[in-house]
Amino acid sequence: MANLEICASSVADKGNSPTACFGGVSEEISRGATQTMNIAARRFSTKHLLRLVIQADNGLYWTGRAWSTNQASARLYHGLDDAAPEIEKIRAELDALPVTRFECRLVVEVRDSDREFTLDALKWFLSQAIQVQIDHGFPGPESLQNALISCHLDWESLGVVE
Repeated sequence: MANLEICASSVADKGNSPTACFGGVSEEISRGATQTMNIAARRFSTKHLLRLVIQADNGLYWTGRAWSTNQASARLYHGLDDAAPEIEKIRAELDALPVTRFECRLVVEVRDSDREFTLDALKWFLSQAIQVQIDHGFPGPESLQNALISCHLDWESLGVVE
């Protein structure tokens, strides 16, 4: 089964366009804002049924009314034509929300004096190998109960510390 997703996102960032991704082949589905929080339609199948669900990159599923940690409560879509307008609607709603951004320092240490590598090789490897996930089951403060939180690592900003 091929990996299938429609990527859309909230918060204008770098001017890239959201894409529909079919096993590595990309097709533009809209113009405008891009990513801090990606919203994607992903394959969901049971024994006899293939459908799509909408999932945010923070792991939450769209129920049709709200976000949930429970995949079983996700709204099922028949296909891309069904899911794409819903993703665009969600993206527009997210773009309208106020955003507060925070940054923190990430320290990466590589201990291997016998091999040489480039910074670009390290950036590529880390961008592919590290995923930041939020545990939505962890009890957070009441003030964040309805907040949509996503995290991403800007590997282009990685540099050598002198």
